[in-house]
Amino acid sequence: MSTRSRKFTALLVTAALLTGFGVSQVAQQLSFKDIPAGHWATSAVQYITQTGLITGFADNSFRGKQNLTRYEAATIFSRLLRSNALKNVDEEGRALIAKGIGEVKVEMDRVRNDFTKLEQSDAGQTARLSALEGQIRNLSRAPTDTGSNAQTVNAINILEARLKTLEDRAVLSAQQEARLTTLETRVGALGAVERRVGGLEAQVDTLGKRFGDNTSEYGARLRTLESDAQGNTAQTRGLAERLQNVESNAKTTATQANGLAGRVQNLESDTQTNAAQTKGLAGRLTALEGRVTSLDERAATAVTPPPAAPPPSRVTVTAAPTPAPPTRPAEPANFYIGASLAYPLYPMPMFDLTRSSYSGMIGAQRLMNLGFTNLGARISVDYMPVGGVFTINPALTFSGDGLFSPYLGVGGGVMLGSSTDFFVNGLAGFDVNLLNWAALFAELDPRYSFGANGFSLNTRVGFKIRF
Repeated sequence: MSTRSRKFTALLVTAALLTGFGVSQVAQQLSFKDIPAGHWATSAVQYITQTGLITGFADNSFRGKQNLTRYEAATIFSRLLRSNALKNVDEEGRALIAKGIGEVKVEMDRVRNDFTKLEQSDAGQTARLSALEGQIRNLSRAPTDTGSNAQTVNAINILEARLKTLEDRAVLSAQQEARLTTLETRVGALGAVERRVGGLEAQVDTLGKRFGDNTSEYGARLRTLESDAQGNTAQTRGLAERLQNVESNAKTTATQANGLAGRVQNLESDTQTNAAQTKGLAGRLTALEGRVTSLDERAATAVTPPPAAPPPSRVTVTAAPTPAPPTRPAEPANFYIGASLAYPLYPMPMFDLTRSSYSGMIGAQRLMNLGFTNLGARISVDYMPVGGVFTINPALTFSGDGLFSPYLGVGGGVMLGSSTDFFVNGLAGFDVNLLNWAALFAELDPRYSFGANGFSLNTRVGFKIRF
């Protein structure tokens, strides 16, 4: 609703309240089809319609959402002025009503002129009818003669013509009234756009009021969001610092891994060198054994006495034959390579074959004869598929000879996987020498790790090929 329309409405309601206009003048309580029961403005609509200032539209609708046009306001003020109810209003009320009337003065003047013309036309017609009625009464009382009758007939004709003229004028007045009603209806239709604009303005006012009521709440929520954003920024900075630390640790770990890889390559190279040296020692040892065998054979030939000189013819002396030295039994070859399957007994759970590892070894059984035992050496490499762990374990062994040859050993080594761990270990096992060049073996391998693993116990079974 526009500002001007709101002023008109306020003036009309004020005028109705100040004058006490017409609640008693309309006995019948009106109802409109477009005002539902229980509507918040029902009592106000009933009051203003009972005063007669607003009567609604011809289709029994009130159209409460439409704006009030200047023409409609002029019509309502005209009704108020013609009701002669302003005499009961004080000076302030009259000034307020006069201000409203001044704003619609042009429209009111047009409406007043139309009603004045209609009233003057009605008054003239009423006077003429009264004159005709007097003339008719005079004619009815006059004497009847031929001359008079002719004059009377002539007068009657004149009166009938004048009456027809008055009737035509009355019809014209009715037409003017109908045209005025049509004009008011068209004015109401032209005000529809202004009413719709007024409705939108009312909605804007309502939204503005709601926004004003919620401003403090929005401000508090905005401050809370800003505080949360600052907290998130601090958390983001902390995470960035942690990420930098993780990247630095990753670089350090990569450097350590590269160093360990280099160490593994060095150990593998050393292992290959040891294997080559072991093969060389095996060849030299075989050559030494051949020379010892050759020396033994020569010694046996030198000890045998030559044939005795023939005795005198009468006495024959036969020397007793010298016994041959005992033949040295064949011994197993000294150097060997082997393969085995290792299984952890402690602390891993029993019968979990996925924790098994595969082992290869190379060694010498007799590097030195200590009289009661043989001193040997070996190096083994284990690989556990679970975790990709390599174990390198050099050790010294003390073993006997024969078909069933027990042995003990002591050593140490390193485990290479996700981390590096050093350990010391012992060996306790036996060889079953099936052939001079082949043997089966089984052993226990207790070890102690200096890292997180602590004490563990492994078992190993496999075979050896001697050469």
